[in-house]
Amino acid sequence: MVGSAFGELGVRPGNDIVVDAEDHVTPATGGMSVNPDVAAIPPSILPKRYKPFGMGKNNCSVYEHGDGPFEQGRVAADLRLVPDHSKHGTVQPDVVMPISAYQAALAATRDGWRELP
Repeated sequence: MVGSAFGELGVRPGNDIVVDAEDHVTPATGGMSVNPDVAAIPPSILPKRYKPFGMGKNNCSVYEHGDGPFEQGRVAADLRLVPDHSKHGTVQPDVVMPISAYQAALAATRDGWRELP
């Protein structure tokens, strides 16, 4: 689901990314949190069905996007992946843009995400 709540395809403005006084977001000020694989997802939010480590709610889903390596680079129009370490990264805006444009760029990736069993 596309949106700005936890677990939705998008970001929580002011929480996941800094939004300036003009409602713009900037690269390197946060973004949509991502992990390279299921094993890297924090157990507290990984659904319990992913044994033995999952402790989160089973009504949540896990998705994957793309087949490339988990390294810094463009992932879609106006978006780039920026790993902050080997087990976590953020999908950030490529340039300064309105938060609405950033959310729309994230939403435009919707068809590229695959739900994991």
